[in-house]
Amino acid sequence: MVDATTELFDIHDRMPVILRPEDHEAWLHASADEALTLEQIPQ
Repeated sequence: MVDATTELFDIHDRMPVILRPEDHEAWLHASADEALTLEQIPQ
């Protein structure tokens, strides 16, 4: 989870992380620092 965008913060303070299918295994098995590099925040 990441901090919510300004537009969504009034609804909830966090947003789900969106991963590409090919990054699922890395997200599950990488160190926390490595996993955070996979986050894609919607624009």
